[in-house]
Amino acid sequence: MAAVQPRRQERMMMNGIEIWQPDTGLKYSTETTFTEGSVRAMNGIGYFDPLFTVEQLGYVATNVPQPEVTKILQIIDNAKKFNLHYFSMHYGKWKDAVFFVGKGEYDVASWKVGEERVKSLSFNMTGIYPL
Repeated sequence: MAAVQPRRQERMMMNGIEIWQPDTGLKYSTETTFTEGSVRAMNGIGYFDPLFTVEQLGYVATNVPQPEVTKILQIIDNAKKFNLHYFSMHYGKWKDAVFFVGKGEYDVASWKVGEERVKSLSFNMTGIYPL
């Protein structure tokens, strides 16, 4: 009987390119959009008509070398759509889906030649297609 091979840990990728991995995972959330007529009445009862729900992922990494920051920024800047390989809590598995980033930030740690890096890089990714 052949020995069972351990599964290789999958890694996040953007457009098929392995990126600097987040520190401890991703902040995972979902956002649901409702019809304009969805309201909460004066008695506190909600009358909501959901349209769709999308996944949102919050990426945070620290002490990231400049070449890795540049690689990520060139993929996400200007709200460009990109393919993300990630672990979806909704589906309970690694999958690929299309996302975009509307806002991100980074704190520079060093501009010293040969040591360029950021203290932290963070941004929120929002799924293009509904769950």
